[in-house]
Amino acid sequence: ENYDAIKIWYFSNNHWYVKHEIRYLKQDEVRFIWNQEKPLQLICWTLGGQVTVYNFVWITAVMDNSVALVIDGSNINVTPLSLSLMPPPMYLFSLKFSSHVRGMAVYCKNSKNKLVALLSDGSLCVVELPSIETWEELEGKEFIVEASHTEMVFGSILHLVWLDSHKLLSVSHYGFSHSNDLFQTSLNKDALPGFFLQEIELECSEDIVPGLPTCSGWHATVSKQNNLKELVIGIAPNPASKSSAFMQFSEGKIKEYSSKMGTGGGSLEQEFQGFSAVCPRMGVALVRSVGQSKPVLFGLDEIGRLHTSGGIVVCNNCSSFFILLKFGRPITKKKGRK
Repeated sequence: ENYDAIKIWYFSNNHWYVKHEIRYLKQDEVRFIWNQEKPLQLICWTLGGQVTVYNFVWITAVMDNSVALVIDGSNINVTPLSLSLMPPPMYLFSLKFSSHVRGMAVYCKNSKNKLVALLSDGSLCVVELPSIETWEELEGKEFIVEASHTEMVFGSILHLVWLDSHKLLSVSHYGFSHSNDLFQTSLNKDALPGFFLQEIELECSEDIVPGLPTCSGWHATVSKQNNLKELVIGIAPNPASKSSAFMQFSEGKIKEYSSKMGTGGGSLEQEFQGFSAVCPRMGVALVRSVGQSKPVLFGLDEIGRLHTSGGIVVCNNCSSFFILLKFGRPITKKKGRK
């Protein structure tokens, strides 16, 4: 192998999980250290003087239909909590990928259950899951997931969300000398380095087999692209509007992104009331008011404060939260409690 890998491990229920992997070229001679003041901040530097800071956040990957998804190295373990209360590391069935999973995004709406996974080798993988009523037949099975086909090599994808059932929104960086840039070809050697906001269209060339996950035949195409002038802290899809998402920039500033028909890029609309601090973890709840549903943003900052849009701090000492869209309210977890 021509690379070195930094792996992030997590121990729970007497089991070690590989939660993240970052690859560097061997000649980079990468070194790293955890920030002593920020427990989830990793600092890496190379022999050539490149310094990269990673800010990790804990995300609870549970769909609205109570399906739990757990990253474990090159596997995503799937458990429908509505059918069986299996605590990790136990699971109902597993999805196997070609390399370690760096992150994932879940789509659950109108009886469609999909997930997209980012791999440490730069691949983008898509899976469409069958109706949950058929999952008992999948118990104990492992399904091999193939990488999606694409003519463009993706940069280092930093943020990824679903806009609708066949469209993704990502923030990618081109110019790093590690991670998926290890595998870049001449397709983007002439591209200018920087951050880009990209819409990714997904199509599947294979027929769906009832009762089985669709793990291959996916094609990914970058249909729209915007150059970003500011650093993006986080992205969250807007449940009140199709093909729309909220983007958080520095100092907690919030803007809404809306996809447009035709070619070219989407648009960043008017600025919304933001957070009073930068919140690496963010989500959106739908709240009914005067007969209408409106989006309300929630964000979790680095010192455990849960914010809502408008600069309001909802609670302190919070380690994670999850929004149930059916009820439009966040579920929080306090630090130091199980």
